[in-house]
Amino acid sequence: MNANSDILTNLIHTLSYNPQEPMIFSSGTFLLLFLGFSFVYMLLQKRFNARLLFVTLFSYYFYYKSSGMYFFLLAVVTASDFYITCHRPQLRQPHAQQTARHAQSSD
Repeated sequence: MNANSDILTNLIHTLSYNPQEPMIFSSGTFLLLFLGFSFVYMLLQKRFNARLLFVTLFSYYFYYKSSGMYFFLLAVVTASDFYITCHRPQLRQPHAQQTARHAQSSD
């Protein structure tokens, strides 16, 4: 049981943020994680939404490992941008509609 505890402790230490050892592109940890990322990405090749979610989560994790608590700032900005985009009133652009009608009538 003690060996399993040591493995789990080492895994948690490796995957959590350490300000003295931020993950950079040339680190061994990043290269191993990127190898795993590439394999999973290849498996999700025909599943667009799953692949998009996986890439997003990996990107957030990498940002967390390299920048620590600024990850939460990124998450708040992303959520607020999404909320603003989804709830903004649609802009009416009469000029764009008129141009589209003109292009259709000239065909």
